[in-house]
Amino acid sequence: MGAYRPNTRNATLPLIAAIVALLGACSGGGGAVSQADTPAAGSGSTLSGTVAVGAPMLDATITVRDANGQTATASAADDGSYGNLPVAGMTPPFTIQSCGLVGANYTCLYSVVQDAGTANVTPLTHAALALAVGQDPSVLFDGAAALPSADSIKAQAAKLKTALGDLASKAGIADADFATTAFSADRTGMDKLLDAVRSAPSSTAPPARPSSSSRGASAPAVPTSTRTAPPAR
Repeated sequence: MGAYRPNTRNATLPLIAAIVALLGACSGGGGAVSQADTPAAGSGSTLSGTVAVGAPMLDATITVRDANGQTATASAADDGSYGNLPVAGMTPPFTIQSCGLVGANYTCLYSVVQDAGTANVTPLTHAALALAVGQDPSVLFDGAAALPSADSIKAQAAKLKTALGDLASKAGIADADFATTAFSADRTGMDKLLDAVRSAPSSTAPPARPSSSSRGASAPAVPTSTRTAPPAR
C-alpha cells in the first residue's frame, strides 16, 4: 500500500488564506538548492520547536526529512512543543512536516531549516515555503520538487512580514525568523501574531487577485493538507 497522502484539494486554512489576502501580489518561486549548495552533515544533534496555528496543533506528529531522504519522527506535547528529534548524522537542510488536528481537520504543515536547533512549524512557515516553491510544500517532503534556496524562503518570509504590516511589531517579533525563533503557544510573541492573523477579517470567497497589468503576478494560492479525521493506524 502506498504512503498516506492527506487530501489537498480545495483545502486552505483560514489563517493562510488571510495571509495570502494580505499579501495581495507576489512573485513566487526562487532558486533551488543545487548539489553544490547542500552542506555536509550538520554539527547539531536534535531539532526542537513549536507547532501551532494560533493554538497548539493537537496530536501532532513531526517528521524531518534530510537532504538525502533520511527521516526521523517525534511527537508534540499537548502545548505544541517538541524536542529531542534526533538528526545526528543527517544532512541539512531539513524539511519538517507536522501533521495533527486543527479543529476537526487532520492537517499537515511544513517548514524548512538549514541546520539543527529550533525548527517551528506554523502557517507562517508553511506560507513562506509555499510561496517560495510555488505549490503545496508537500511535494518537497515527497522529494517530488527541488527544495527552494534559503535565500528564496527568507525573501518570501520578508514579503509576508511586509504584508502583515504592524502585526509583527505589535507582537514584538518584527525581527524574528518564523522557523528558527523559539516561542511557546501562550498567546505572546509569535503565537500572538498567529492569533492576530487568524482573527483578521476574511471572506468565504477567494481574495480578489489584481490583474497583471496593474499589480504584476497574482498571489498564488497557499494550500494545506487537510482531512476530517486522522488516517487509520
